[in-house]
Amino acid sequence: MTRMTREQSRDLTQTKLREAALKEFAGSGFAGASIDRISEAAGFSRGAFYANYKDKHEMMLELMREMSESEVLRWRELIVAHSADREQFVASVAERFENFMQETPWALFSVEVQLQARRDPEFAVRHAQYMRFVTASIKDLVGMAFEHADQPVPADLDVLSHTFYSLSLGLYLSTDPACPKT
Repeated sequence: MTRMTREQSRDLTQTKLREAALKEFAGSGFAGASIDRISEAAGFSRGAFYANYKDKHEMMLELMREMSESEVLRWRELIVAHSADREQFVASVAERFENFMQETPWALFSVEVQLQARRDPEFAVRHAQYMRFVTASIKDLVGMAFEHADQPVPADLDVLSHTFYSLSLGLYLSTDPACPKT
């Protein structure tokens, strides 16, 4: 077994802390989230948390960035792979939304981020930067989907991208995971 480098060890520590923080934020909300519980769930001390992150806000921002970049990549791959065949594309989009709805910690975390931005003016500024990235990414993806399908790109992609984002959050919130689908 080869020994990990310092950088590999730090990356592993940060990954475990982020995974634990995601569950903690989704389950307890930002205010109720505990750095001690995050650290313990990740298998580290409180000091390990602070050696890697300044505070819960920094952790939340890191999770937001990670989530957004991963989701944008998934959508790009979906568009490139399926947008030429309309039926396949629609089925793939439906499947991606269904999978997102099942990714409960991420969906709950997204809602908690929105709530924290409304509660904390300092965080709201940083969240606004994040939302500009999200909106620009969605705008790019929607435009890309229309182009790949050889369809005219709608004139107001800003409104369409905001609507797309809002609908995805609304779909999640309107889904009750405790109730089986009928």
